Amino acid sequence: MSTFVIKIISMATMFCDHLSKTIYGINGTTFLNYIGRFAFILFCFQLVLGYKKTRSLRKYILRLIILAIVSQIPYTLFFNNFICDKSLNIVFTLLTGLLSISILNFHKDKTGNIAFRDFDYNVFKLESVKSIIGLIIKLVLITSICVFVSKSTVIFGYWFEYNYQGVLFILAMYLFYPFDNKYNIIKFILYIISILLFAFVEAEQWFGIQNYKLPTFYDIGAFKIYISVYVSCIIGGFLPLFYNGKKGKSIKLITYLFYPIHFLILCLIYMLIN
Repeated sequence: MSTFVIKIISMATMFCDHLSKTIYGINGTTFLNYIGRFAFILFCFQLVLGYKKTRSLRKYILRLIILAIVSQIPYTLFFNNFICDKSLNIVFTLLTGLLSISILNFHKDKTGNIAFRDFDYNVFKLESVKSIIGLIIKLVLITSICVFVSKSTVIFGYWFEYNYQGVLFILAMYLFYPFDNKYNIIKFILYIISILLFAFVEAEQWFGIQNYKLPTFYDIGAFKIYISVYVSCIIGGFLPLFYNGKKGKSIKLITYLFYPIHFLILCLIYMLIN
C-alpha cells in the first residue's frame, strides 16, 4: 500500500467511527466503531513517516500545532452533542508523540550542531558515560511528558485522547516498525508485541477499565464487543506492514482539512436526524 492508500483508509475509518457515534450515540457500539479502531494506528504510522520524510521538522510541528488549534472548536462541538467532554483532539496526542520522538533523537551531529533528526543516529548506541547519561535524561523527559499527559485533567482541566498510552505507542511505532530499510526480525517481534499491548489497552478502555485486569463479562454481548475491539486493533496494526514505500497521489492539504471539516459535517448530520 502507498501512503495515499493508507491516508484514505485512516480518514475513512475515522469517519466511520464518528458516524456511528452520530447515529447510535456515544454508548452504541457497531461494526463502524470496530473498523474505526484502525484510524489512530494508521495516523501514528503517518506521523512517523512524516517525521522521517519531511523536509523541515520545524514546519511539520508548526502545521500540527495549527491543525490541533483549528480542529478543537469543531471537535468540541461534535462531542458536546453526546457528553460534556473536556478533551483535546487527537492531533494534540500526535503532536506530543512527535515531540517525544524528537527528544529521543536529540543529539549533536558530526559538525557539533544540535539536531533532532538524523537517520544515521542510533538512539541506543551507548559508547560512553556521557551517552548513557544523555539517554537517561531523555527517558526522564519523556516520562515527565507521559505523566503530564496522564494528569492533564488535574493540571488544566482537559484530557488527551488515548492518554499517555497513545504517546508510548507512537514511540513504539517509531522504534519498532520493522520494514524501514530492511527486514528486521527483532523489530518485527517487538512491533507485534506493541500492537498486542495497544489492542489490550484499547479494549480495556472501551469498557472504562483503568486497572488493566481482565473484565468480568455478564453476557455474551459484552464479551463479543471486547473481543471485536481487540481483534480490530490487531488488524489495524498489521496494515502498516503492507506499506510499499511509495507515496502515491499527494493529498496533504485534503488530509489536514478533512479532520476539522468532517466534524462539522457530522454535526450537521446530527442536527438533521435529531
